[in-house]
Amino acid sequence: MDAGSSSNAYSLSQATQDNMKVVLGSLVGKNPYRILGVYANATSKEMQKNLSRISAFAKVGRSEGFPTDFSAAFRVASALMRVEFEAAVFEPGRDEAAVAAAQAQLHSAGDRLLHLCFWWTCATPADEAAFRKLETGDLMGALAVWNRAHNVSAVVNAMTTSWLLADTATVGAKAEELFCTMGDELCALVDPTLRLEPEALIRRFFVALTEVGCRVETLPQGTHEVWRRLWSEYAAMPYLRAIEKEVAAAASLGSVPAENLQAAKRLKALAVRVLPQLKKIYADDVLAYQVQADKLAEAVLQRAIVFFNESGGGEAVYQAMPLQQYALSIAEGEPARQRCRENVTVLQGWVDDLSPQTVKQHLDRVISAPVGSAPVAVASAGTTASAPRRVEAPQAQSAASASASQTSRKTKPQAKPEKKGMSNWGWVLLFLGMVAFFVCLVVASSFIAKEFFPEYRNAQWIIWLVFWGVWILGSAIHSYFTEGLSSAIEYFLIIGGVLGFAGLFRGGVYIGMHFFDGSLLVVFPIAGAITGLIIGGIVAFSESDWAEKIASLLVGSVVGGVFGGMMIGVGKLSELILDFLK
Repeated sequence: MDAGSSSNAYSLSQATQDNMKVVLGSLVGKNPYRILGVYANATSKEMQKNLSRISAFAKVGRSEGFPTDFSAAFRVASALMRVEFEAAVFEPGRDEAAVAAAQAQLHSAGDRLLHLCFWWTCATPADEAAFRKLETGDLMGALAVWNRAHNVSAVVNAMTTSWLLADTATVGAKAEELFCTMGDELCALVDPTLRLEPEALIRRFFVALTEVGCRVETLPQGTHEVWRRLWSEYAAMPYLRAIEKEVAAAASLGSVPAENLQAAKRLKALAVRVLPQLKKIYADDVLAYQVQADKLAEAVLQRAIVFFNESGGGEAVYQAMPLQQYALSIAEGEPARQRCRENVTVLQGWVDDLSPQTVKQHLDRVISAPVGSAPVAVASAGTTASAPRRVEAPQAQSAASASASQTSRKTKPQAKPEKKGMSNWGWVLLFLGMVAFFVCLVVASSFIAKEFFPEYRNAQWIIWLVFWGVWILGSAIHSYFTEGLSSAIEYFLIIGGVLGFAGLFRGGVYIGMHFFDGSLLVVFPIAGAITGLIIGGIVAFSESDWAEKIASLLVGSVVGGVFGGMMIGVGKLSELILDFLK
């Protein structure tokens, strides 16, 4: 391919164009060997000769050109890739500062070896023949010559030429061959005494690329074990840095609901962008992918928890639920998935308990939202997202996974969103209110029975049961219209349980006083304790742990006995009130 055929441009992705621009504009186009006008395997004498020529031309205000500038080849590359380079890429500048910088970059053998990997060497007649094609811009012709040769110089030259052709597949294949199988021959081009292992050579190469902003993931993953391992490490590096930065920023937030909501959305957007890439990069390392996926899942979950808790519940559930469901969908490890499931279940309980009016208001806002706006997703039962789960390998241990696991534990949610309960004073007032209610109930039923139905011995208990029935029905209807059907059913069960307890207690008192002639002070506490023991036994059947079964029996007995004692006081107080009313 010559300059005249450069109109046949490539169709490159934006990522590839960006990578070629930074590599050709720095490591190749401004390579120190190019600035000095020599091949990468030039001797010190050849370098010094060119330095003298550059200095002489600089004194008369001129810039010397060299055959190794290969300006025509760079112009062809620019046209092929549709990438505009700065002028120094086409015609390298050789002012005093540029020459001094080039000399400094080639100070050590390691530096010379690194820059050799991004320039051409001339070691064989085949190289000389290929360079004659390269000088005219015939990149494909030069590459064909080097592909037919099988030596270290040809591999280096083919790799460098492939950068100009934006052929990342050939760059990766040649680099893997060079560093993994020709390391000693490569080092000998610079210094016969230099020896570097494949890992050191590959790491230097990847570091050079990442420092100029080239993404290693655009190179092929390769087949050699060392290349694949380091490729994964450096290909994932930009994504891991982005995750660490966003997770750290989110963890530093306070308790402002809006800030945590926005942080959760940013983390979700980041996960959507990076996790598919990391899954490809970590195709050989499931555990490494799991660590990063769980880190993002827990970070999204934690921000959604803080947002929901600090918002006081309510309609905030409609914004927190989709975020927590997404966290569940990306979590890979079972501990992370379990935490996500628990929190989604809690929020689903909030959704179920919302009143019909609240749900209707939310749906009205969603339906009436302007066209093109993004309505808040409605969370409903059965919508919990899930993702294919990988089998964890607990035996797999590595420094990277251990470090990431520690970071993951730091971001572990410390609390789930829970419904806020009453304070201690609230419980005290509730207890006093219940005592007052029982007193009023007993006094009212006794008064009505004696005044209006004196001939009926059981009138008081019938009236008492009617009062209870009205209370249960009224509470259930109110709960249905304010909190929903599930809450109404809960009221039926709770109040029905209380009524059943009272019935058992009354039966125990009747048996104790009529069959055993027991006194009030003895019969009431014993009847309460026996009733509590029966209720505790029913609860114990649903428990699986023996300690919890025994605890249910003991608590039931104690609470029942206390209730019996309390009812003695209620009875005596009721008598005093009835005497006063007479």
